[in-house]
Amino acid sequence: MTIANLNGVEAQAWFAHLLACVADVSVRKLISCFGRTGNRLN
Repeated sequence: MTIANLNGVEAQAWFAHLLACVADVSVRKLISCFGRTGNRLN
């Protein structure tokens, strides 16, 4: 599925979904990094 095949609303929903997925992955990476750092400090 490409953005060209979507109308404006669907494109916005798809883009928001993509951003949410990327943000979720980034947050999980940050949490894992902070968790490791916290374990080292403790």
